[in-house]
Amino acid sequence: MSSRRTAGFLVAVAIAFCVAALFAVPATAAPSVAETLEDRAALERAVDRFEAAQTQSAEIQARLAESSAELDGIVAEENRARDLLSSRVTAMYRAGDVGFISVLMEASTLQEFVARWDLLARIARQDAATL
Repeated sequence: MSSRRTAGFLVAVAIAFCVAALFAVPATAAPSVAETLEDRAALERAVDRFEAAQTQSAEIQARLAESSAELDGIVAEENRARDLLSSRVTAMYRAGDVGFISVLMEASTLQEFVARWDLLARIARQDAATL
């Protein structure tokens, strides 16, 4: 009988210990109100920083798209200018210097000679600016 009493006593002690442990665990595991408020404030600050970063990212993406479009326009203008330059250099090579002299010598009056001279000077200035 004494072993039965001892076993019952041990079971009662074990049950009492488990019940006491169950009440003790939630009391130590639950965060305090101050910790909860502090965690919530930290979370709100992190969310604010995240939203600010998203806003900044959107602004950068918009500027990037604008710069890319501007660069595309510049490249297209450069290609157009290169084509014009190539055409003009080809025309200058084919015409040579004799063409300018013959244009001046074919003038029948002094006034026509001056007009042709002025025209050739403007063409030369434009060629210099183009090159």
